[in-house]
Amino acid sequence: MATDEYTTAGSYTWTCPSNVSSVQIECWGAGGAGCSESLEGGYGAGAGGGGGAYSKKNSYSVTPGSGYTVNVGAGGTYSTTYGTDGGDTYFVSTAVCMAKGGTHGSAWNTGGVGGSASSSVGDTKYNGGNAGESSSSNGWGGGGGSSAGTASAGNYTSLNTQNQNAGTQVSGGGYGGAGGDAVPSGGGTGQNGGSPGGGGGGNGYNDGGGWNHGGSGGAGKVLLTYSTATAPTVTTTTASSITVNTASSGGNVTSDGGASVTARGVVWNRTGTPTIASYLGKTTDGSGTGSFTSSLTSLQVTTKYYYRAYATNSVGTSYGSESNFTTLAIEPPTIVTPVSYPAKLTIPTQVYGTMSMIIEATNAMSYSTMASLLEPSIEIGLPKPQIELSLPDIIHIRVDWL
Repeated sequence: MATDEYTTAGSYTWTCPSNVSSVQIECWGAGGAGCSESLEGGYGAGAGGGGGAYSKKNSYSVTPGSGYTVNVGAGGTYSTTYGTDGGDTYFVSTAVCMAKGGTHGSAWNTGGVGGSASSSVGDTKYNGGNAGESSSSNGWGGGGGSSAGTASAGNYTSLNTQNQNAGTQVSGGGYGGAGGDAVPSGGGTGQNGGSPGGGGGGNGYNDGGGWNHGGSGGAGKVLLTYSTATAPTVTTTTASSITVNTASSGGNVTSDGGASVTARGVVWNRTGTPTIASYLGKTTDGSGTGSFTSSLTSLQVTTKYYYRAYATNSVGTSYGSESNFTTLAIEPPTIVTPVSYPAKLTIPTQVYGTMSMIIEATNAMSYSTMASLLEPSIEIGLPKPQIELSLPDIIHIRVDWL
């Protein structure tokens, strides 16, 4: 499996590699910024930002060589007031696969909300973690929520509960930033959220009249996973059952290369290196992986043939090792002349074509009478037929090949 990962906020174009027909998409929304509160209640401390959501689309069809939009949401940034929300992250468009970003901390007592799974788009979705509010008693900033992971929602403090602690990281997600400390001579800034998608921590109280800012949210993320297919792997079965005009071979498809095998068989010619585009003969013997048997037919007698197995998938065609064999010669029939009663004429197994027998007698028996005693022809493939000559007199037999 191959992966392409985008972790920096921005818009990109992903070009589909060759031999790739589908891709799995995973998106993390960006984290919201921690609030930078200095004038309102809570001793001027700010609430944390929410963590980004997670969304996965199991499979999306793509075309090799085509470009597809990748948008990684930017983490929320602090300002002199509340800061900004975390950006949404998506692949192609927000309708294909999209994960919502977390919101910023809005005030000392209003923590950011984690990215919503229900508002995200995908086959599997999880909420980002909510953020904590700042403390009204000691001036701590609220902790940011962690982003959702690949198998669970982000960790969080109960929304609008005073808690400086950050949402802890879940598998595949980013941690939330801790809220800033209250420091008499300057206060503390909120911690930035981790990548991907952790919410920033809120700022701590500054009793010196200055300003402390909240932490920034972590950027989102896009992870693309896909299989790069290759041509199949196939071996060739050694030819057997060779006759004057037929043989048996086949092969074994040991791997489909990551794409379905749509055709397989054996190709042959008289010159070597036969292919499915240039051949004297070709079989098609099913599809998929595993062994198969091929019948090579319509061969010529006493001829050398080169053969090899092939297998085809969407990537291309592969071939097994090449080998060769030579068809058998025609074995002439056994001719006995003269023949004495009782006698037999033996015809060989390797018969090519149809054979007719003409009977010439040395006595007065007519040809038509003799012919009625014998089969007029013998077809290919009969196992060594024997013709009984039930004649009392000596005869001569001539066999002609058609």
